[in-house]
Amino acid sequence: MFENSNFLKGRNMKNRTILKWAGMFTLLLLLTQTAVQAGFYLPESDLWQGGKSIINESVKAYVEYAVYDADDDLPAGILNPGSGRYVYAYQIFNYGTTMDPILQFELVGGNPAAATGIGSQSDGQGGLVPDNDGDTFVWRFTNGTFIASKHSAFLVFSSEASPVAGDLRVLDTLSNYGDEPPINEGAIGTDGANIPEPTTVTLLTIGALSLLKRRRS
Repeated sequence: MFENSNFLKGRNMKNRTILKWAGMFTLLLLLTQTAVQAGFYLPESDLWQGGKSIINESVKAYVEYAVYDADDDLPAGILNPGSGRYVYAYQIFNYGTTMDPILQFELVGGNPAAATGIGSQSDGQGGLVPDNDGDTFVWRFTNGTFIASKHSAFLVFSSEASPVAGDLRVLDTLSNYGDEPPINEGAIGTDGANIPEPTTVTLLTIGALSLLKRRRS
């Protein structure tokens, strides 16, 4: 009787452990699936497409990106903001339920001078429209509106320079797929053999930007 009792206790503990790990695995699977499905607003691209999560102490977001060749006709929903052959598009989804609002999206390492048009355009799904000066790869979201469950409009630029691989600066990665984040080459018309300094996509919260301003002053 005593042996049967110990056997049952051991089996129950084993079952609870299995259920615990199964639950954690299911949660991770759902989070990953949600992140991958987040960026379905961007039209598909045969040239370059991918997505990556950004998770750190102040940001939990998912960035979708793609590059389209205007010579092959642009897909519905994508407009060329300039006269370049390639249209680069990015979209951000905020999942940080306990985080600060996203304030800024920045591509570091690309070549804004080689862009013939920089800005944003509607995604047809109510995406938040940021400010951009038309000269830099910096898009700013004002008034703290980019909170959890919100997403951005398409952040775009046009360039004759073909895409090369960049990178996303993150502290942890939940999921990624497809190509690396794209930037335009430093020199127009090169064949892609020389890759410039990898781009870094930085999401800054209002608090982080305030800290930067204090350091500069």
